[in-house]
Formats: sequence, structure tokens, C-alpha cells
Amino acid sequence: MGTASSKKHTKDLSRRNFLKGAAATAAGIASVGLIGCNSAKPQSSKQEAWDTEAEIVIIGLGAAGLAAAIAAKKEGAQSVLCLESAPEEFAGGNTRVSGDMLMIPDDVSSGVTYQTTLNDSYEVPSEYMQAWAEGVCGNMAWLTEELGYDLQPGTAAAPEFPGLPGSDKIKTYYVGSAP
Repeated sequence: MGTASSKKHTKDLSRRNFLKGAAATAAGIASVGLIGCNSAKPQSSKQEAWDTEAEIVIIGLGAAGLAAAIAAKKEGAQSVLCLESAPEEFAGGNTRVSGDMLMIPDDVSSGVTYQTTLNDSYEVPSEYMQAWAEGVCGNMAWLTEELGYDLQPGTAAAPEFPGLPGSDKIKTYYVGSAP
């Protein structure tokens, strides 16, 4: 598997390229989801003009959306536009419904094993699972060392499914304090 194309493919899965691809995919999925939103009765008959431009548009402001916005700015993006369509009482995405906990595996291999088992019949290409696990495992250093957050071990749902392969290396954390 040491061909030039596989080396190029691995290079393409850098954190920056993964972020770009994830942002583009999320934006595409969200825009498809927004198509149905146009059929709802408008809250106001007055049309608003919108001519805002941004290098990167993040849709959804749970932990993933906010992390993507921070990473984009740290990578040099000059303009990042963050949009949340959920009403305030429902905002926060999966982070809110997971009790504001972060899942960070101790190692990449355990993360891949655990998540692949959770996925069951929903197969994800191995290179995507590997890139995901590397990114998730890197979150501890990124959040604590680079951004200065204080992460405290979570006691609830640590891990959510303790009997699955790889679960002995799955840890959950809460943000103890912000920088």
C-alpha cells in the first residue's frame, strides 16, 4: 500500500484538510436540510437583505461547530461566520444532549475499535475512522495545552457502553474551567 497515491491520500487527511472537508460536508448536509425549512410559515413578512461573505461558514454551534470555528481562525482564516438555526432552548447540538461531556479515547486504536463497534452496520471507510480517531485523541492536548481549558474526568457514562471492545480506553471529560 506504499504507492504514491496512498501517500498523497494520507497527506490529504491532515487535520487542516480534514477540517476543510468536514466543514464543506457539514455545510452541504445542512444546506440540504435547510431546503425543507423554507416551507415553514415565515415569522415576518418583511424580507431581510443578507450580503455577508465569509471564507468559512460553520452551521451549528455545538462543541463541534465551535471547535471548527476556533481551528479555522487558528489556521489563519480571516472571516468565519457561525450560524445556529435552533432556538436558544435547543441550541448546542449533540454536546447538549450528551450532558456537555467530551469523549476522548486514550489511544487511536481503541477509539477506532469502539466507534466501529458502535457504528454497527453503518460502515465508515477505515481511513476516515483513522482520521477521526487521531483528531479526537488529539483533543486533550489541543483543549488543555493549546487553548488552556481545564478538563475534569466525567463520572457518568464513562464510557457510555462499557461492554464494547475498546471501551476500557474510552474516557469522558467535562470542562472544569475556561481560560
